[in-house]
This record gives sequence, C-alpha cells and structure tokens, in this order.
Amino acid sequence: MDKKITNEGGIILASNGSQVRFSHFNNPHSWPVIGYVEVDGEVNGIIEYFGEGLVFTDNSTYRIRGSHPEQMSIVKLPDNQGLPSSYSKTLTVVDGTVIWISNDGICMYDSGRIR
Repeated sequence: MDKKITNEGGIILASNGSQVRFSHFNNPHSWPVIGYVEVDGEVNGIIEYFGEGLVFTDNSTYRIRGSHPEQMSIVKLPDNQGLPSSYSKTLTVVDGTVIWISNDGICMYDSGRIR
C-alpha cells in the first residue's frame, strides 16, 4: 500500500488506504487517535494548496482544512474529477494552480474550483 503525506500549515496529513490522518500542530511525532477522516476510496494523492490540503481518490477530490487535528473540516468537491492511481505521478502545482490528469483529461484546481 502506497502512503501519501504532506504538510498543510504545520499539520501533517498522511494517508493509509482510505483514511487521512492528522498530526498535532508543528509536531509530526504526535498523532491523536481521533484525528482522521475517511474518504470514498484509497487515497492516490495529497497536496498542499494555500493553507488547505487537497486529497484525491480515483473518483473524488476533497478539500481539508483546519488548525486542530480533531476538528479538521472536509468538503467533497462537486466536480467528481479524481486522480486515478495510474496517473498519481501527474499531480503537481504550476504557477499557483494544481494540475493532474484524470480519465477525462487534464484537470486544474484554483480558487476553489476544478476546471
């Protein structure tokens, strides 16, 4: 199982399967027991974007933000453009825009929207 990890404003986000876990602020060695959320499938990518975390599964993209691991908010973006595992290496940030390849072509995320 391939694990994904990133730092989002001092909180470390890490995945294991369909679970995204959060560390305490500025403490990558402290992971609270209830500091996690479940998403709709195995996580194929996590990236930090202007103070929020973007989490990708095969079929969905989620925004995660907050300042405490036990109170993080998660929102599923309505555009249903996920990151298939075969394209997981395409996830990148270019000029302030998150770019990846999905089954429908090239996707871009900026200003809270997927195009």
